[in-house]
Amino acid sequence: MAGNGPPPKDKRSRDRDMKLLTDLVYKGEVFGDPLPTGVLGTEKVDGEEREVDWHPQTLLWWEALRGWPLMEGEPAISWSFMVDTAFMHHKMWTNGRWDFAAEIRLREAKYGIMPDDRKRLGFKYKPEPDAVEPTDQPAAGGKASVTSLEARRQRLSNDEPDEKTGTDED
Repeated sequence: MAGNGPPPKDKRSRDRDMKLLTDLVYKGEVFGDPLPTGVLGTEKVDGEEREVDWHPQTLLWWEALRGWPLMEGEPAISWSFMVDTAFMHHKMWTNGRWDFAAEIRLREAKYGIMPDDRKRLGFKYKPEPDAVEPTDQPAAGGKASVTSLEARRQRLSNDEPDEKTGTDED
């Protein structure tokens, strides 16, 4: 019958039963090199050959990966593995090859990208209180496609009429 028997002990008898989680702290550091250029081949544009650029989503993914605390101190072979993964990521986004998503997910799991991966690896993500979170901008720069919330609030606080309807916004 359930519930009968001695109560559980405070300390488990085997070391492997005591799961210790190591805190991962994001400090805003960047590790590794930018994605290599010239590895995607060339394409003809307007009759002239030019190098293929990495897909913008792949650039965002790579920059986020470079700031991931588990990537600190990774040897060159690990970065090479992730460049191969970036190539799959590029093909997935450029050509709509969503069948690559499963392989990318498995490769990301090795580096604790998602919460369940970190738990399995024994890590707990903890942002540093004063640290700035990684942005959605690639390191090379580029404009955000989202309107600034502060600019919107400023426009609303001035009670300017809506340009489309000519009325005040609610």
